[in-house]
Amino acid sequence: MSKTPVYKLSLSGDITIKDRDISEETARQIINLVMGGGALGATLNSNPPTTTNGDNQAASANGTAPSPKVFMSQKRPSSEIERMTCLAYYLAKHRDVHAFKTKDISKLNLETALPPFSNAAVFARNATQAGYLAKAGGGQKQITILGEEMVKALPDREKVKAAIDANKLPTKKQKKRRTKKGK
Repeated sequence: MSKTPVYKLSLSGDITIKDRDISEETARQIINLVMGGGALGATLNSNPPTTTNGDNQAASANGTAPSPKVFMSQKRPSSEIERMTCLAYYLAKHRDVHAFKTKDISKLNLETALPPFSNAAVFARNATQAGYLAKAGGGQKQITILGEEMVKALPDREKVKAAIDANKLPTKKQKKRRTKKGK
């Protein structure tokens, strides 16, 4: 006969609850709400999450998301635009933040212990112009398919080039200007 685990909940503040028994499902929901589904939420889960996005290298052995610092050390971006895109990818895939502001990426950058962006807004705009990020409305951005494929291919530069070539959207053709004859 297996024993069902019982979890105790204690809250303090304006409302105080001491040592209330709760179910495993309720404990998981509370941890996901409070901790954002972090490592503690994974310890309660009998089926740890697996990576389905092709980024197996970045997942740790126990199936939880790597820290931002570990993720960036594995990807080794070579430019500020690539770093901005890698951080956007991390937000989307490991923190379930699909629409974000530039300040969200700057805050995540602090967790990586990398130097701060000299002008994050400019790098976000450049990443958008390169096709790695796209506008999501309300001043927010989101990572594009091209951006995701580029990050997945890192740190292998040959794979990055192939991913960019395979996912680059066609650009608008410039109209040729006619010149007036005789002038």
